[in-house]
Amino acid sequence: VLGQQPEHIKIVNAHVWPRSGTATLPLFGLKTEDVHNPRNVLRLHQCIERAFDSRELVFVADANDQLVVKVLSTDLKPTLLKGTQKRFADIDGAPLQIKSTGALPYRRLLAHHSVLAHRWAREKGWISDDLAAEEVKAGALMEHSIDTAAQERIKLLWRKQDLP
Repeated sequence: VLGQQPEHIKIVNAHVWPRSGTATLPLFGLKTEDVHNPRNVLRLHQCIERAFDSRELVFVADANDQLVVKVLSTDLKPTLLKGTQKRFADIDGAPLQIKSTGALPYRRLLAHHSVLAHRWAREKGWISDDLAAEEVKAGALMEHSIDTAAQERIKLLWRKQDLP
């Protein structure tokens, strides 16, 4: 998202699907060992990784189907990214930079994260009660990517999902 950064900027490996949730990966048509697949890992600035984990920001497909940052938390937008002069508002809409061709992250897992994060943002009052276009697109991606039975199991998982 930020491009090449000086050494003092801490870049971390962020799991799209957390290691603690390995057992549920088969719901998405993946194997439990896929939790360690490079497609389940994003290299992110430490502040972006924390915001992603706490569902304050998501990665969504834009009109050109490129993954971009969407900052959901209104509280987060004025916050500076540690070690930079950029605020979260400055990276809202910025593309996710993928170094290797064909190494896109698992979109169905990002879509799942997006659905949960949008629910959380709505509950926190950061976004309106209307469905966001990104949520609709994420739902469509999930429907396209996994079979009907798995979709139903994931919906049950969403109902049981504890929001942070």
